[in-house]
Amino acid sequence: MKRFSILLFALVAIVPLVGCGSSDNSTVTGVITTTDGQVVSGGRITFTSVSPPISASSRIAPDGSYELSSVEPGDGAPVGHYQVAIVSKISTAGGDGRNGRSVATSKSLVHDKYADIRTSELTAEVTPGSNKIDFTVEPPKK
Repeated sequence: MKRFSILLFALVAIVPLVGCGSSDNSTVTGVITTTDGQVVSGGRITFTSVSPPISASSRIAPDGSYELSSVEPGDGAPVGHYQVAIVSKISTAGGDGRNGRSVATSKSLVHDKYADIRTSELTAEVTPGSNKIDFTVEPPKK
């Protein structure tokens, strides 16, 4: 009986650990370019699902690439259908402000409609395993 109790205790202690560190997430990588062939060289891309509400995001690298994270860097996103938003702006200092100070300005690298999932019209389907999801977006309005 004592041996059974020890075995039962060991199982109860170990069972919750099974699956720790594993993830139901899939890896999601891709590259973002504009319709005029330019690489979107910075900013943030966010995938958001409606039900259940889940989001995963990534910084956009200088070469236009991204790798989604949900909780930890590079841990991907759960399988599902997502709406996608892209915010990509570069800040520059220039011009003359009051008293000769420079004025910071920002310029979007993509059309402003991509900043909000309600207007971006970008969607993605994350499937089990590795996903390469590239986006071609409109440049900013001039």
